[in-house]
Amino acid sequence: MFTDASVAATCAGDLDSVLGFVNSSTVDHMMAALAPTLNFEVGQIRSLPWLVDHHDEESLAHTVRQLKNNSATDWNTSEVSWDFENNPLVALARGRV
Repeated sequence: MFTDASVAATCAGDLDSVLGFVNSSTVDHMMAALAPTLNFEVGQIRSLPWLVDHHDEESLAHTVRQLKNNSATDWNTSEVSWDFENNPLVALARGRV
């Protein structure tokens, strides 16, 4: 993990499972208690209780990858997305879906 405000992290395990953990509502509440500002420091993030359950880690990583894909698909329906092709509501109105 890097210091100061450079937002970057590395890990030896599956980064998707770590991503799922740090974006959970549980971590949101813990970070609100540890750091009431919007800027989190390395020590505060490092103090989070990350317990790796190797049996469920792949299941968590799979769910996070699916959520990332859903988010990308949703974003690509926006006209400001670089991968925008057509609005799904317009396609639905034209009977193409």
